Amino acid sequence: MGLAGAAALVLVIRSTFSTLGFAQTNFLELLWLLAFWHDRDRARGGVWLALAIVTKPFALVLVVFQAIRRRWTGLAVTFTSLAVSMLAAWLAFGGRTIATYVHSNPVSRVPAYDVLAGREPVVVGCAAAVP
Repeated sequence: MGLAGAAALVLVIRSTFSTLGFAQTNFLELLWLLAFWHDRDRARGGVWLALAIVTKPFALVLVVFQAIRRRWTGLAVTFTSLAVSMLAAWLAFGGRTIATYVHSNPVSRVPAYDVLAGREPVVVGCAAAVP
């Protein structure tokens, strides 16, 4: 069957269309994590891990995995990719917007039980912004 067959099967599943239709990031996160796992012994794996961290921060746990396995090149590429993405965000949106996001993030104003209930932080942040 191979990779092309598996990809075709995944793309015809109803849940794939629902995930994309509801603009959930789970599909994208899984793509980044699978790419990281495939390239975990290469420097390129660090780029995939950085994209996974930007998509959903829980992927930071895999930084510990890289450190335990002494994959220093992958760690360096991961942190370099994160720094480049931060610089790109700063250039695109400006320093004031980045500072506002860090210091006055809408998620920080949401009660802890909403975040602990397993809701997506973006959804919780949007719900907090609506009066």
